[in-house]
Amino acid sequence: MPTAARSVGRSALAVLIASGAAVAAPPAEYTTLAVTGAAAPGLKGVTFQRLNGLTLNDSGQWVLHAVLAGTGVTTSNDGSVWSNRSGSLALEYREGDPSPIETYSLTSMAYPALNGQGTIGLTSAVSLTPPVTSAPTMVGVFVESAPGVLATVAADTQPAPGIDPPANFASILPAPLALTNLTAINANLGRGIWWDRPGALELVTGFGQAAPDIDGATFAHLDPVSQNHEGGVVFRARVQGAGITSSTNSGLWVAGGGITRLLARTGDPAPGFGDGVVIAELALKPGTDATAAATFRARVSGPGIGPGSDQVIYTTRRKDPLTPLARSGDAAPGAGDDAVYHSFGGVAVNDAGDAAYIARLAGASVTSGNNFAVYVFPASADEPRLVAREGDAVSPGSGLVYTQFVGPALNGFGRVAMLARVAGEGITSANNLWLVAEAPDGRLVRVAATGEAFEVAPGDVRTVRDIGFEGGDPKEGHGQFTFDSTLAFRLNFTDFSDALVTARVACGPDWNADGVINSTDVSDFINDWFADQASGTLATDFNFDGTSNSTDVSDFINAWFGGCDGY
Repeated sequence: MPTAARSVGRSALAVLIASGAAVAAPPAEYTTLAVTGAAAPGLKGVTFQRLNGLTLNDSGQWVLHAVLAGTGVTTSNDGSVWSNRSGSLALEYREGDPSPIETYSLTSMAYPALNGQGTIGLTSAVSLTPPVTSAPTMVGVFVESAPGVLATVAADTQPAPGIDPPANFASILPAPLALTNLTAINANLGRGIWWDRPGALELVTGFGQAAPDIDGATFAHLDPVSQNHEGGVVFRARVQGAGITSSTNSGLWVAGGGITRLLARTGDPAPGFGDGVVIAELALKPGTDATAAATFRARVSGPGIGPGSDQVIYTTRRKDPLTPLARSGDAAPGAGDDAVYHSFGGVAVNDAGDAAYIARLAGASVTSGNNFAVYVFPASADEPRLVAREGDAVSPGSGLVYTQFVGPALNGFGRVAMLARVAGEGITSANNLWLVAEAPDGRLVRVAATGEAFEVAPGDVRTVRDIGFEGGDPKEGHGQFTFDSTLAFRLNFTDFSDALVTARVACGPDWNADGVINSTDVSDFINDWFADQASGTLATDFNFDGTSNSTDVSDFINAWFGGCDGY
């Protein structure tokens, strides 16, 4: 393991929904990374018992967390971290290994972080070796100084720089990991944020320190940070001081280049709204791009504001001042003349500042069956594009519609991947969960589905019971959707085994998913088309009209000559 990649979209390996619904599988390249019950490489008599925490970077490297079982495995050494940095699945760190802190070993490791340079970061508990009953367990943040060599960034009971009065670290939260190997730490129950600068751990700000741009205010509590690839951070915090009330005590700040400045504050006038309307609430964790610009949700209040008109997504991207990206009551693009935004879910932001969000819609033509939609607002555009909407057909002629969206995740090209529920003829609770993604040619395609057969290894075919896809944030070392449209996800099967899998979604003309559009794609498509005619399958239903016929051949050839924009 991992198994050799499989190209899906070719008749011999295409997998269709068990109900027989007429939906073609996309060209895609699947790789099984690890499977529960399989042997753990290099550990005799040891197998994978649980798999989680899969993270992928744009260089094709990945890291995962596994719980082990078998010979010599105990609760003190069953946690482990694995990666493909050596070219194949290999153990990187295991509970019970010595930590960088002398006489302490790693225990209870959180899911690892992996940045674009292939550096691994760990937040882990550590304990004395040999164990001492009365000795407390500490938590530390560790980042590699070289492959296989962890260095301590911060740990409980060690001095926390910059705190007045002096204090040690405590209650350290799992830390993000930037491309530059910098990590930002929130610790001491929200009393401080630190970042790891070359040669020193530096306090960004802490409890009791002056809150920039609010006269006389000091920080009372600091929430977990959002971090970009360069180590810049955006964070929400609560402040205290003379004249500050519960209506004015929350704000968002950005820190970078030695400067911390206020972006937004509750009680301040709400940009984009009328007189007397103020910001009433700020979302917990803002999104941030490569420049540390922030995009975040907020609630507003004031004259004429109420449910259906009180939510907004703000942004500071393109170096603009605080500007509404989308507001409750604004027209919802692509959703009909009378459809407007009602409210918003979470916002995903990539390095370029593109933003993806789920919106709840309202209007005379909007029903409970079509009132949620997924949008992407590119940083270079003046309006968002509609990706998908509840009630929309999954594909022409399929007879299936979308009924729910979860996520979404956003890659560096501004393409979306997410979990979705579908409904229609032949769809039941056993096969209605799909993982979908935008292919490089712009189509939203199915990558995996419950009720579907999946070839874990040659000859080992299992039925998908559940799909795990968190999306993650590559800027913080937890990406699951890369520049080249590769997704990382977990499949749970009906035999209750699990597999961690990657799938690279190709554009339509790249039929064999090898990353090159050439004559081989044409011959492979034609061979698969003839196989479809013989077997009645739909792997070559290129235009998604529910049949595989000569029109699909001509449509494929036309697309082949056009290539893949942005691929």
